[in-house]
Amino acid sequence: MHAYLIKPLHHRALSSLVALAACTSLALASEDTDRRVSDALQAAVARLVENGEIPLDALQDLHLQLDAFNTVRFGALVEGRFDSDSDLLGLKVLAVASDSPAQKMGLQPGDHIQSVAGASLVGLGALDAQQARAAVVFKQVLSAQNGDVELLVQRNGSALALHTTVNALSLPSMQVSFAAATTSHGGGGSGGGRDVDTCGRISQLFVGSRSRAEFPLVIIEIDGKVPGPTRADTFRVAPGLRRVTVAEAIDPREFSDVALARRSRGSSAFRHDLQIDVDVGVTYRLAARFNGQVGMLRDNSYWQPVVVSEKAESCR
Repeated sequence: MHAYLIKPLHHRALSSLVALAACTSLALASEDTDRRVSDALQAAVARLVENGEIPLDALQDLHLQLDAFNTVRFGALVEGRFDSDSDLLGLKVLAVASDSPAQKMGLQPGDHIQSVAGASLVGLGALDAQQARAAVVFKQVLSAQNGDVELLVQRNGSALALHTTVNALSLPSMQVSFAAATTSHGGGGSGGGRDVDTCGRISQLFVGSRSRAEFPLVIIEIDGKVPGPTRADTFRVAPGLRRVTVAEAIDPREFSDVALARRSRGSSAFRHDLQIDVDVGVTYRLAARFNGQVGMLRDNSYWQPVVVSEKAESCR
C-alpha cells in the first residue's frame, strides 16, 4: 500500500524524524541549506540506529516518499497520554517554549486547553495504546490554521480566552533515498514516470461544516494497518477498495452527561469502518457526521463517517 520498504514500526519512526529534521533545516534557508538539511537528516537517522529503533541493514535500498503537509510553530508541549480525570478538563499543557506563539498568548504549564479554533478538546477519550484523542485533534486543527487563533483554557478553576497568531508552513513533498535504487517508487526514476499518478490519498484534515453537523475525525487504521508517517494528516494509498477505521472527535457539548459517560468508557463506542474505492490522483477528505445522540446507547448510529470532498491532486 505504501512505498516504504521496511517494517511499519521502523518506517513510521524514520519518516517522522526525517520530516521533522527537514522542517527544522528548511526554516533556516540560506546559502548552506543543503548542508543543514543533510546534517539534520544524518543526525536523525543515526539517532534511530544508535537507539536500536531500526536495524542498519533496513536502510539498504530504502526509498521514502513523504507527502506535502502543513505544520505551524506553536511552542507548547501537551500531554499525549490519556488520563480519564485530565480528559474531562481538556488537554493538559506540560511546557511552553520561550518566545513562541504559545508563550506570547499567555499559555502556561498546567493549563488545560478546552478548545482550539472552536473545536472542543474536552472528554474526547482515548485512542489505541492509551493515546489521548484530544492531542491528535489539537495538532490536526492547529495545523489547518493560518492567522488569528483562539484557545479557551482552564487555569485554576477559571476560564480564559487566549489569542495568538500562527503562520502555517506548507512543507513540500520529499523523496529520500539511502542507496541507488534500481526501480522507481512514485516517479523517482528517469523517463515519463514523473508525469504518471500511481496512488490516491485519504485525509483527516478537517474541511467539513458545522452547519451540516460535521466534525473532525481521526484515522486509526487503513486496511488493518496503522498509517504513517505519524506527523501526517493525509495518507498515500494504492488505488482500489480501501477499508478505513476511524474514530469521531465530535464536540462533547453535543451530548448529555449520560451519553458522554458512555462515550468515554471504551474506544469501540465511537469507531466505524468506511469503505472507499480510491481512484488514482484523488484525495478523499473525511469528517464525522453527527446524527444525534439517540442511537448512542443502542447501536452506535449516533454518527457516521462521510467523505466531504474529493479533490484531484497529483499522487506519485
